[in-house]
Amino acid sequence: MFTEKPPALIPPSVPRWDQAERPLRIQVEFERRLLKWLDDLAAAVGTGGGPAGPTGPAGPTGPPGATGPAGPAGPTGATGAQGPPGNTGATGPQGPVGLTGATGAQGPIGNTGATGPQGPIGNTGATGAQGPIGNTGPAGPTGPAGPTGPAGPVAEAPTDGQLYLRQGSTASWQSIAQTIAPQCGQLVCPTSGGTTLKFNPYLGDLIKINGVIYHIPSAGITGSNTGAYVNGVAGQTLAANGIYYVYLFNNAGTLTFDFSTTAYALSTQAGNVGVAIKSGDNTRTLIGVVATGGSAPSNFFYDQLQYRYTRSWFNRKRVALQSPGLSIASTGVPANSWWAAANSTVSLVGFADDLISVSASLYHYVSPAGTFQDAFYYQSTSNLGVTQVVYHYTANYYHSSAPSQCYTTPEATVVTIGIAGNLWGGGAINLYGNVFGTLG
Repeated sequence: MFTEKPPALIPPSVPRWDQAERPLRIQVEFERRLLKWLDDLAAAVGTGGGPAGPTGPAGPTGPPGATGPAGPAGPTGATGAQGPPGNTGATGPQGPVGLTGATGAQGPIGNTGATGPQGPIGNTGATGAQGPIGNTGPAGPTGPAGPTGPAGPVAEAPTDGQLYLRQGSTASWQSIAQTIAPQCGQLVCPTSGGTTLKFNPYLGDLIKINGVIYHIPSAGITGSNTGAYVNGVAGQTLAANGIYYVYLFNNAGTLTFDFSTTAYALSTQAGNVGVAIKSGDNTRTLIGVVATGGSAPSNFFYDQLQYRYTRSWFNRKRVALQSPGLSIASTGVPANSWWAAANSTVSLVGFADDLISVSASLYHYVSPAGTFQDAFYYQSTSNLGVTQVVYHYTANYYHSSAPSQCYTTPEATVVTIGIAGNLWGGGAINLYGNVFGTLG
């Protein structure tokens, strides 16, 4: 029980402030006065001399007061240990571009990327200086023929030594030689038993080779049996007992002989049609055929009454044939065996359209009288071929003339025509004979 009445507990009054300070100062002032009142109350209670009563239970927490003004910042404490990294914050906005750094070393070249789309065509630049002229390209196809223009004045005929003609005063000149194959020239043996042949101008001086007309020199063209072209090979020697076709060709501007064993044919090449050529070779034109001798001198050329071994393709002439007609004496001839009478033969070579016409005069004398046959024979091989026989059985002498015989000439083959005898009994015989005729 209190003996004295405690001082009146007057709650602190709430001062008034200007309206602008009220939010904070009212709260602070109120708390100050409340604390002082509580201190006064505690002091008044203690003055009664009684013991202090137990502390009452804490009252309910009042509402928080207004935050006072911030005090001055205290000194910065020591930096604590670094905490674990926090989560990466959101990327801030890009800062300004910094200065360009020094260029680093060039890295390896990467793979070529895909070609991008073609950009637009830029403006045409100024024309540069003209470059050097390039190589000529291949000729383009021939365009269609244009319309024929009006006829111009007709030029005079060329003056190259050839003959020309034209049809009408406005026609162009045409070479006669180019439209008509010339049949000029003649192959001859200047000296029978010699080493040379000649192809001379004859009935003109033109010859067509591979479609081109050439002039035969006025002195002729000479060929030899040595250092010759044989089957297209230069520097050769003709063989003995050989048969050769003689061709003419243009040897780098010089007309030259080529002796060949290849037969001829008629050309079908445009511009050279119908010309006799070495079969399959239009560069060689046929001018004749020859046979070389078989006895010393063995490979010489011949053209005489007994040996017609040179025959021209152009302008062939009919030539005479005649054997020497000497007497032949023989003994010990095997019975019933034919033997050829020496010096009573003629030999020749020619073309298939040559004609041979021959006859013979025969006379024999047998001692003692016996049976004997004589004959007129034709031989084109190595075997004796008897074509006509006149029989004489008892007379020891007889004289007769064999009728004329005609033959066609085998192509490029040596033909021998003569007299043969066959003595059926022993003894000796004198046989006289002479063969004569023509070739061509």
